[in-house]
Amino acid sequence: LESIPLLMDSLLLFLWFFLIFGVIALHSWEGKMTGRCYTMLPSLEDGEFQLTETTEICSVTGVSGANHCPGADKQCLDSGQNPNNGYTNYDNFVAATITIFQCVTFQGWSEIMFQTRDAVGFLPLVVFP
Repeated sequence: LESIPLLMDSLLLFLWFFLIFGVIALHSWEGKMTGRCYTMLPSLEDGEFQLTETTEICSVTGVSGANHCPGADKQCLDSGQNPNNGYTNYDNFVAATITIFQCVTFQGWSEIMFQTRDAVGFLPLVVFP
């Protein structure tokens, strides 16, 4: 019980860390984790193409260093869904903080780093190591 006042400084530093990195992630990567590679298959009926979604994350804006869908039959489109059932994203401060907390605990941080790199380029490699 006597150590609680001493831990307050560490807790405030930890919260400051979350605040700063949450705002940076929110500002830099908001809405950029929703791009997916779609395979275009020719439809038999009217000559239109049928799109089949893959789990591969890509850059909708075509950022240099980000993942671009390989092959002539694939196209990167906005799926409207974030990875990991919507839990991994930087679309609002709470979601960004949860994603940062997951990285701090080292539970799946490398997967989040690669997903973010695929969506926005090489900038996450500076932040994540």
